[in-house]
Amino acid sequence: MGALSLASDFDETLQNHLNELSIRMGRILFGIILCTAIVAYFSASIISWYLNILSPCPATECLRIYKPTDWMATRWMSALLISCVLMLPLLAREIYLFSSRGLLPSERSWLIRLLLFGPLLGIVIVFSTLAWLLPYFYKISDQLGFIEGVVPRYGAVEMIQFALVVTGVELIILFAVLSSLFAITFKLIDKSNVMSWRFRIHAPAFLAMWLLIPLEYEGMFFLCLCTEILVVESLLYFPSKSNIRVQLLPAGRGILDSEARLRRIGIVGCSCCGVVKLPNPESIPSGMVYFELPNFCTSTNSQDMVIEKAFQLKLTDVILTGCDESVISKLVISSLNSLDCKLRTLSLIDFSSLRTLEPTVSDIDFIIKMAVESDPWKEEDAFKRVSQGISKILENVRPSTAYWTELEKPPFGTNLSSTEVLITSVREPSDDEISKFSEIGISIKKLHNYLLK
Repeated sequence: MGALSLASDFDETLQNHLNELSIRMGRILFGIILCTAIVAYFSASIISWYLNILSPCPATECLRIYKPTDWMATRWMSALLISCVLMLPLLAREIYLFSSRGLLPSERSWLIRLLLFGPLLGIVIVFSTLAWLLPYFYKISDQLGFIEGVVPRYGAVEMIQFALVVTGVELIILFAVLSSLFAITFKLIDKSNVMSWRFRIHAPAFLAMWLLIPLEYEGMFFLCLCTEILVVESLLYFPSKSNIRVQLLPAGRGILDSEARLRRIGIVGCSCCGVVKLPNPESIPSGMVYFELPNFCTSTNSQDMVIEKAFQLKLTDVILTGCDESVISKLVISSLNSLDCKLRTLSLIDFSSLRTLEPTVSDIDFIIKMAVESDPWKEEDAFKRVSQGISKILENVRPSTAYWTELEKPPFGTNLSSTEVLITSVREPSDDEISKFSEIGISIKKLHNYLLK
């Protein structure tokens, strides 16, 4: 099985990727260092201001600094945290520019939403914790622990460190939640692989908490682990009970071929720059999905979307309506092959010059070309399928004459009227099939050279 590539992909060496990564990481690192140096200059005033909010009593009366060295380290750590928050827009920009080129359209859209709303949600959570939850927690603890005759004293360093630990844990849990939502959104989790996904999500979260939370906060460490497990497992519960491979085939989105194999077929409607008429959704055979992409042959985004749908829906076949395979990117064909999905075309662009007048039914050529397809149906039933398809058309707009030819494409110079159609089939219609056409008011004839008008 080959590698999955997008139509917009291009070959790039590993060294160039590493060079680009180092450049983008260097920009982020430089921004954080510069911002930290600036914020550190004002860090004492910022921390003092926040301690007045955090302390349950006037800071000058009950706050003390017991370890001056820890106080300096806390100031720099706070400056670093503030700088990282301020650099989130730059971080989001660099992540998107580095990652977006190799993503499927829905993955790219999801990444944009993640980079927009993920940091925003994190900032809201951190701000709510620092501005409301922790001050309220210290106030209640001070009231409940008050003893007559005892004056409480609080360590300023410990209070700031505790606030940093709490906000860090919240961000870790938020990252685990976003990772779970990513896997669920793209249907990557089912009961066959849920254990491996649990390890991927829980293990980094546990390790980050173990590194972040000091040893003296053993109770907090246990509580944070339980919270992370409870939140993530509540998200993974339903996907872990399902079988995604079955759910990827919605009801009515599959047919059995002549060998009783289940086929998932997608029809791609491409107008080939306005030359080919797009089929009506009502003309799509039952059990197939339809993607109306008028610019498929010229748009890499549309081609990427077809690759994505083939991957998500587990398509076995993709049928193009208008395009010729020669104009399709080799990367698209290779990617579909790697997904065990066959690409073929009806080449309706070859039928676009059959008439000087528009046919009475705009997508009649599509209906006939789909009916004579020998895959996944039996070739010997082609004329039967054509007659059944045409019989569903209203009598006042139904074609009156059907020519047939053994050629795959219309012969040069063929000119049909608006009430005539062309059937391409390697087999001659039987007398019974001709009578079936006569019953619905259609005479069927072989296309000879003298009929080329």
